[in-house]
Amino acid sequence: MQSIKRIVIHEAVVSEILKYIKNNNLQKGDKLPTEKELTELLQVSRTSVREALKILKANNIVNIIHGSGIYVNTLDSLFLSYYDTDQEYKKVLLRLKDLAQARILIETNSCIEVSKKITKEQLDRLYELEEEENRILSSSKNNANNLFVSLSLELAITELHGNPYLFDFHKKIAELWKKYLLEIKSTPYPPQIRHKDHIGIIQSIASKNKTSIQKNVRNHIQRMIDAVDQLLKAL
Repeated sequence: MQSIKRIVIHEAVVSEILKYIKNNNLQKGDKLPTEKELTELLQVSRTSVREALKILKANNIVNIIHGSGIYVNTLDSLFLSYYDTDQEYKKVLLRLKDLAQARILIETNSCIEVSKKITKEQLDRLYELEEEENRILSSSKNNANNLFVSLSLELAITELHGNPYLFDFHKKIAELWKKYLLEIKSTPYPPQIRHKDHIGIIQSIASKNKTSIQKNVRNHIQRMIDAVDQLLKAL
């Protein structure tokens, strides 16, 4: 069972208890962990567990026998589907994967075209932008409530491309990218890896080497695709 991350706390506990029942193939009459054990498993307060159990009992999913324990009573399919947060989570992950593939196409093309005409001043500004963001990210606690999500460098490169339609489309992708990462409260990029990848992309633009650009952009975004695939496998 996983610690609660995504929804209102007592509803999240309900969802996780239902997931426990499903994953352990519990049937009517089977015993669940105690309140204390559920509190430890889910890393939430005992009050939240009690509120969740009240909801489950009111919907006849569990039967609580004082002095004996908590037992599975019935498995109502409609109630179970209402609390199936994994389906929505899966949709977000698949959207992220689609966006990542779109980013590869847009950002690779932008970097290649920009490499043909970029000036030293513009190149220096890209390095400065990356250093500024790296300082912010390195000094941030970057926890689940303070997630740093930015495609500023990538957008700056696309802006240098000079095509306003492409830039506008890329901005919309960046907005969705941020939205979905915040929804899952996660990013596959530790500060050091993110910084190294970005420097590699800037250096490949400076080299004007098309193959190097393609490799650096794809490798950077592929980290997200790989991370999403791992999360999908875990569902």
